[in-house]
Amino acid sequence: MAGLTEDDLTRGWSLAPDDAAEVLRARGTEHRLRCAVQLCTLRATGRFVADYRHVPIEAVNHLAAQLGLDPLLFLPDPERPATESAQLHRIRQHLGWHEFDAAAERGLRIRLQERAAEGMTPGPLLAHAEDLLRTARVILPATSTLERLVASVAAHVVQDLFDRIASGLPEHLRDAIEDMVDVPNGEHRSPLAHLKDPPSAARAPAIAARLAKFDLLDGLLGSEVDLPPRRRSCCSTSPSSAGDTTPRP
Repeated sequence: MAGLTEDDLTRGWSLAPDDAAEVLRARGTEHRLRCAVQLCTLRATGRFVADYRHVPIEAVNHLAAQLGLDPLLFLPDPERPATESAQLHRIRQHLGWHEFDAAAERGLRIRLQERAAEGMTPGPLLAHAEDLLRTARVILPATSTLERLVASVAAHVVQDLFDRIASGLPEHLRDAIEDMVDVPNGEHRSPLAHLKDPPSAARAPAIAARLAKFDLLDGLLGSEVDLPPRRRSCCSTSPSSAGDTTPRP
């Protein structure tokens, strides 16, 4: 935030008359400037400043000039947390913002689930969550808290999608899929993990290994898997004859 321009200061660090009146309720230059900083920051970002050392001193002194206060070399942290807490409460009331409580979280989850169900991924979903909270004038929780909430919503929507897909499958196919994802005794990977291995060079041993995977898939899923006739014919070479590379018409 260093190197703020005049436009930056005017746009982000200006106080309306009623803002200045609220700030001047605090006692002492430092308290008043901290109040002004928090007021402007909450309105612009949806969060309060956690560390006053991160606030550019030119912004602090721009606020001081508007309030008729002497400029400072730096803005120290408050000495009394109770005073700071009461001050932040007054700022919330003045701007009409609310805490991120259980009701706000429930409402946010519902909105996010709707967008996740439409295909929105966690990255855009996080930005959307912040926009929704700011629009509703709800103070944003810590970024880590919001990230966990978004991840939970996304996982719930994906699980719900899988459950709905599974409920429409025949029971024998669901059992076959379970067999594919379960790790057999004595193994370290599931059959599905083996199927996901990329093909190696187009040589006889590699071709035989791929055919064995098709046999495994056919054995697990049976008639639910049907290769196209041309693909089936080109894969009809048995492992015993895979070493014969004589061209055939």
